[in-house]
Amino acid sequence: MKKPKKPKNPKHNPNPNAPVVLENRYARFVIYKERLKNFPLKKITVTLLLVLVGGIGSAWFQAQNSNTQVAINAASRQLRSIQAENATLRASLQERYTPAEIERIAQERLGMSAPDPAQVVNIYVPRLGGVTLNNDEDVLPQHNYFWSDVTRHLSESMNRLFGGS
Repeated sequence: MKKPKKPKNPKHNPNPNAPVVLENRYARFVIYKERLKNFPLKKITVTLLLVLVGGIGSAWFQAQNSNTQVAINAASRQLRSIQAENATLRASLQERYTPAEIERIAQERLGMSAPDPAQVVNIYVPRLGGVTLNNDEDVLPQHNYFWSDVTRHLSESMNRLFGGS
């Protein structure tokens, strides 16, 4: 049997993966040190740091997204609650202030009563500016002489009713 050849220079090994037979521990240390010099430690360290920073950043963004979603859900629950309360208050107002209820409150609390038919004065207001005024409409024409015409017709009607000058 032939003995394997010893490398001429223990610092230089053409094939780092080939088995090397060394006689002393110092020679093995020198080869490991040489292999360690060629090891890309800086690249691996930078890569691991980037992966770590990316993972921490991703976790932070997920936490922020979760907090934002919780705030949105709370605000939408509050909005639904306020909308339900608003609908309840509107329904209460519609029930409370019907014309019959207003008349009842006026009679009970304020001592008011409906007028006798003899106390009601109907005033005829002719068409002014192309708009007829009656109980169903509150449409007023947009010209400068409207109120002067209304007061003139009112005074004429009052004169006819009460016989003034």
